[in-house]
Amino acid sequence: MKKQYNILQLVTLKFILIIIVLILNYSHAQALCAKDHITVFPFSKTISSNSIFILDFSESYYKMKDALSHCKFYAINTKGNRFTNLEIQTNYSGICGQIIFTPTKKFKFGDTISIKLIYDSLCDLKKMDKISNFLKTKFWKVEIKTDRVKPVWSTDTFAYEILDYTYWSDASYAIIFKPKIIDNTFSSYNSNTSIPYYFEINLDGNTFICSSESSSPQIYTGDCGSNFFLGRNKTYKSTIRAIDGSGNYSVSRKFEFFTSEKDYPRHLINEK
Repeated sequence: MKKQYNILQLVTLKFILIIIVLILNYSHAQALCAKDHITVFPFSKTISSNSIFILDFSESYYKMKDALSHCKFYAINTKGNRFTNLEIQTNYSGICGQIIFTPTKKFKFGDTISIKLIYDSLCDLKKMDKISNFLKTKFWKVEIKTDRVKPVWSTDTFAYEILDYTYWSDASYAIIFKPKIIDNTFSSYNSNTSIPYYFEINLDGNTFICSSESSSPQIYTGDCGSNFFLGRNKTYKSTIRAIDGSGNYSVSRKFEFFTSEKDYPRHLINEK
């Protein structure tokens, strides 16, 4: 009897560990459960003098595609005496939107930087206020000099796994991949000052950038948001590029995966 009880304990512990791993892997996707989801990368407070920034939000709520022509973003040091123009690139995929900011000139070493949003009255003021107030709480310190070195892939292929939870109450289907790269910031600086890296995924004509900071990079469709809409019983071919925190791109790699033959709940199906 005692032996059976110990086996039950082990099974229960294994189940708990699986749940914990799922929660960690889906941290970004779960955040999207909020209809007004918004976040900004990097999470790290340390940046290089040519750092990029990525504003990630629910496009279905903010509708920035329409509002962007009435907005202007600047990087500003906390003393308020240096404004830096930001070039912008946009991604709209699934229900998500992204604005990638690239400074037009280098930040001054030692400065603390924030992003300022200016918008006119033709915008939805309540939603723009929400974005503006969110950005006002984010600050980054320039502690790494200009980085122009491109990241490189450390292996010819990378592993991935499929998590199929289309029949859970919060249905989801995700392809989680684990690419390995080599970048100079990992060896040139200690762990407290290394800058993050991202992965740009191009799939079905849409582009989305996943951060390595929040969870394992993933392509997902689910109740809590979708960065791509996936169909069932299909082979998908995509390309992926690694991007370091300074906006240096690796060469692209092809990535192919096959989705389940199971019938998805109707709201997860994107028939093409």
